[in-house]
Amino acid sequence: KTLSPIQPLLSFGSSKSSKSSTQLGVADLSQISLAASQENTGLAIVVVGEAVYSFTQAPSLGHAKILLPAIASAVVLFMVAGPPLDVPDVHMIDGLSVAAGVSAALMGCYYLRLTFPSPSPKENAFGGLVIGFLGFASFVQNMFA
Repeated sequence: KTLSPIQPLLSFGSSKSSKSSTQLGVADLSQISLAASQENTGLAIVVVGEAVYSFTQAPSLGHAKILLPAIASAVVLFMVAGPPLDVPDVHMIDGLSVAAGVSAALMGCYYLRLTFPSPSPKENAFGGLVIGFLGFASFVQNMFA
């Protein structure tokens, strides 16, 4: 079985005619499902990786609290948001909503890490805040695709 080539979402009129037309195609649910599932998994891995890296910068029992939001977020992303995203149907919106909510909650956690004293560098928390925002924007965009 051969795979068909990927079709562009925007196609412009041929150069032979003087009129140009722009057509916007709609992505199918399987493409959205694949992209959202990969984004979901990637966000979970990056968040846990950032927390572990920040913890190893200044390991202590009191500093271990930065691991809790990351681990909880990864569990929710894999167990709650993940299954609806793996099946390309109308229930994907549930998984995208959960993933967007988790991203927003992570942004709040990273904001708190930036605001309050922490033994780990603030650059790590700022990077997490940016990643959380990008994840949120991506999940919300996919909800409207």
